[in-house]
Amino acid sequence: MWTKDFLLICLTNLFVFLGFQLLMPVLPLYVESLGIGEELIGLIAGVFTISAVLIRPPVGYALDCRGRRGIYLAGLAIFVLTVFSYRWAVTVAWLIGLRLLQGLGWGASTTAAGTIVADVVPSSRRAEGMGYYGVFPTLAMAVAPTLGLAMAERYPFNLVFTISSGLGLLALVLATQISARLAPNCHGPRPFSWADLAEPKAFKAGLVMFFLTLCYGGVVTFISLYAEQRGVNNIGPYFAA
Repeated sequence: MWTKDFLLICLTNLFVFLGFQLLMPVLPLYVESLGIGEELIGLIAGVFTISAVLIRPPVGYALDCRGRRGIYLAGLAIFVLTVFSYRWAVTVAWLIGLRLLQGLGWGASTTAAGTIVADVVPSSRRAEGMGYYGVFPTLAMAVAPTLGLAMAERYPFNLVFTISSGLGLLALVLATQISARLAPNCHGPRPFSWADLAEPKAFKAGLVMFFLTLCYGGVVTFISLYAEQRGVNNIGPYFAA
């Protein structure tokens, strides 16, 4: 199981999640510093998720019929470029536009990454492999938000954006080194069908994840602002715990 490709996809996942989680608690503070109200902060955070959700079903179809590598690299590249561009986003329209683009890149890259893991792990150890793979974003969640908030307190927001995009760039470079044959599963072109966008067997598990992440999304978006209002100087340990 511990092949070069499996290690590379795990490390790629680690670095892209470090970049993502570094930004997660900092972005609401950045938006607030621009004088934008809290109701718009929720909107700016939410449009990212909307675009990430909408892109996943067609990306799943494309991964099967077009292959994994190009979609994965394109998704990572979009993530890097949008995060780096936050330094110039000083209006609501700019922020919403960048969040929509970042969501597209995030949805495409994370969907492709999970598919690649399923490809490179032996089928007899797939559940074990997915478990190890899932450890890496959890490690990123334990470390990156604390670092991001610490940097935001001491340095300009642009430094956080630069480091976050730099971690994404490192993930992109590592992803180019994955050598597994990531060919399409289709034998020849397959016409698109609406049935390709949904798998009924996944509905129950998806519903559980919906309610779980509905709670998590609301908390993680506003926890840094809430801590600021309550006079808590360092909310980082919350994420580590």
